[in-house]
Amino acid sequence: MNSPNNDPVMAEIRQIRRDLDREAGGDVHKYFEGLREDQEKYKDRLVSVTPNRRALKTEPER
Repeated sequence: MNSPNNDPVMAEIRQIRRDLDREAGGDVHKYFEGLREDQEKYKDRLVSVTPNRRALKTEPER
């Protein structure tokens, strides 16, 4: 198994993130706006996960 530092998939993901950051000019607000635009553009390809009700509990079980 590849370590996180030598994993080619992770290297590709990091490069894409750097490319998106460069496109946004290093502006975090523009970066996330671009992500939201892509999310809307490709919404038919995204997976939506319903949160587990147990994970949403705020009070500890007694």
